Amino acid sequence: MDTVKKYMWIVVAGFAAVFLAIGGYLVYAGFEARAEVKAMLVEEQVYAGAGTEAWGVVPGTLVDNAVTARAQANLIKEHTLGRYGPWGTIPREDTATRQTFVNGVALRSALGLAEMGFGVALMAIAVGGMAILMGVALGGAAVFAAVWARQAATKKAPAMRPAKPAYAGAAT
Repeated sequence: MDTVKKYMWIVVAGFAAVFLAIGGYLVYAGFEARAEVKAMLVEEQVYAGAGTEAWGVVPGTLVDNAVTARAQANLIKEHTLGRYGPWGTIPREDTATRQTFVNGVALRSALGLAEMGFGVALMAIAVGGMAILMGVALGGAAVFAAVWARQAATKKAPAMRPAKPAYAGAAT
């Protein structure tokens, strides 16, 4: 048991280091993913169309974040469904309308994936931050455990008297 007390702080410190490393990586990866999704959106040069005010976006704004991506996707959906109706109602012979509808679906899907990418990046940053906080807490626990182990090691154990055999005091 003394060995466990003596070295327990090393195990706790190891877990703290693991949580700090994982948390740091997740925060870094989250920011990298966010930057990558934003760069891809900016590269496409999509601008918010007229009508995105309903979703809180100024028309003509470059689509480069989750809010503008969602607003533009909603606008495209409103236009395609409002103009053509659901896919099943478009006549098979009307290939031009079907192609326009499919283009709208493709754009909505791409913008939805961009929005999801921003969400996943934010989640990675948040989980990484929580892991860092857990690492800091475990580091504090490791310090406490090290102090406790040192105090336990420096305390002198009470002097042990030799045990008196049970038969020594028995009357014969």
